[in-house]
Amino acid sequence: MSTFRKGLTLAIVLAILFLTVGVLAQDVAREDTVIFDIDSSQIANPTNFNWMVPGTLRNHGAHQAMWEPLFILNYETGEIEPWLATSFDANETLDVWTLHLRDGVKWSDGEAFNADDVMFTIQMLLDDETATLGEAANMQQWIESIEKIDDLTVQFNLKEPNPRFQLDYFSVRIWGNVVILPEHVWAGQDPFTFTFYDEEQGWPIGTGPYTLTSAETDRMVWDRDDNWWGAETGWMELPEPLRLIWIITSTEENRAQLMSNAQLDSVMNLTLGAFEA
Repeated sequence: MSTFRKGLTLAIVLAILFLTVGVLAQDVAREDTVIFDIDSSQIANPTNFNWMVPGTLRNHGAHQAMWEPLFILNYETGEIEPWLATSFDANETLDVWTLHLRDGVKWSDGEAFNADDVMFTIQMLLDDETATLGEAANMQQWIESIEKIDDLTVQFNLKEPNPRFQLDYFSVRIWGNVVILPEHVWAGQDPFTFTFYDEEQGWPIGTGPYTLTSAETDRMVWDRDDNWWGAETGWMELPEPLRLIWIITSTEENRAQLMSNAQLDSVMNLTLGAFEA
């Protein structure tokens, strides 16, 4: 392809990207919007939020903005920090673990996040005869049974001692972890085919501070939920950005140009040459 054609193609692509970002941000000021790059050619099945099925991605905002873990591993301190839960205590033989959930946590639709959600999610994985749903094989390997002690307490009875049970499966480490699902939405659904998306119902829902605004093959838009439980309970302040956008940029030339024009705040892959150009 000639230099002219390459330049023309790049100009057209960038014009589309600029227009896309501009339209998305027209009701939210640029300084209140954070735009992330998605390192992919397109978002496959953008309205499928069923992370139980292998291959369903959540790297376009769902993992970062909508979903919250029970615990987070702090790589700087080496400590497991509480989030949706406050503690996960093991007995002396490390084969009984008791999970204590944080009081006041709510799903974005206002329903309480509690032991019923944990029980439902783990039991669904234990009942998966195919052992193909997300973390089903691991849960079946380790868990003998689970018990609801009260609305904020769940006991895990293991088949054998496991000192890493909390760390390996319930403490997010940059990525991964067991995703706790809303029982009041998922109950009665087929976990292999349910997409967890319905615009009229307001799905998907999570406990995080952002909710889905739009889902397309080239972009995902999330807006801040000012009723987020973390702020309502006084546990944490609302995040500053009003809107988060994940967009497909396709090439590093596009990424570099978008960044130089303040239309991209975070980039996935960019060579030194493209950055300096």
